[in-house]
Amino acid sequence: MSRTLEECDAILILDFACDCDLMSVVRTRWYGPNAGWRFRECRDEECGFHKWVDEPPTDRTLEIIKELKERDSKHLDQARRRRDRLVAMYEARLTAEK
Repeated sequence: MSRTLEECDAILILDFACDCDLMSVVRTRWYGPNAGWRFRECRDEECGFHKWVDEPPTDRTLEIIKELKERDSKHLDQARRRRDRLVAMYEARLTAEK
């Protein structure tokens, strides 16, 4: 069964329009208990429209997100330590050249 253009427009308006009658935008929550969830909100963020797009994530999805955040944090710490060592070497070299 196919839908008419008017029916499709009505579905789009009901599902995707915010309270300002603008097309809402999809964003992803990256922190807190809803990390990884996609949601729709007002493009101008003025009317306060908010609607979840995804079903709640599974326990496995939450576990993966947590592991990725920890891995990212570990890599950032390693990069900072590497940077600090390079800065110390550079400063020591500058001091030795004086």
